[in-house]
Amino acid sequence: MLPAIVAATSRPVFVLSWGAARIRDIEVDFEKVVKANDVVIFVRHYHDSYCSRSHLEDAERLHNITSRNGAKMVIWGDNPSLTSHPQTMLGHRRAASDCVISKAEIVEQYSKCTAISTNLSQTYDDVYFFDPLPLLCNEEKCDQFVPGAAAAAFMDGNHLSVTGSLYIAPFLCSWFRQNGLAY
Repeated sequence: MLPAIVAATSRPVFVLSWGAARIRDIEVDFEKVVKANDVVIFVRHYHDSYCSRSHLEDAERLHNITSRNGAKMVIWGDNPSLTSHPQTMLGHRRAASDCVISKAEIVEQYSKCTAISTNLSQTYDDVYFFDPLPLLCNEEKCDQFVPGAAAAAFMDGNHLSVTGSLYIAPFLCSWFRQNGLAY
C-alpha cells in the first residue's frame, strides 16, 4: 500500500493501523506532529471482531486529533482476505480454488465496518473513505491476481504486494485529486 500512497500525494502522510490502546499510547506525541493539510490514513483489518464499537471509537479518536490540527483523515477499507497465502499456492494444483473468495462473501463480512466508515465520511467534511474492493475484485470473486493480469496482487492473504500497490496507485492518485487531497 505504501508505494501507492507515496505516488498519490506529495502531502505528509501518516499511516496508522493500530487499535485503540496503541492510539492512546501515541495520542499526545501524534498531536504534536500532525499539521494542517497532512493526510492521516487509518487502516484496520475488517475481521468480525474489529467491526464493532472499537472501530468507530478508534476512527473517532483519530478524527479528533486530525480535526483539531486541520489535517485530513482517510479511512482505508480493507483488502479482501484470501483463504490462503498466494505465495504458498504458487505451483500447487489447488492454487486456483484456495486463493479465491466470493465477492459477495467479502462484502457481507466487511459490511459493518464499511457502513461505519461510510457514515463517518458522510458526517465529517475532513474524513474520506477509500474502498479498494472494487479495484481488487471482479463482480463475482476476489483472487490473488491483479484483475486482468497474471501478476500477484498480494504478498500474503491480505496485504498488497508491490505489484498490487502499483496497480492501485493510479486509481488512488485520481481519487486523492478528486477529493482535494493531493497538491
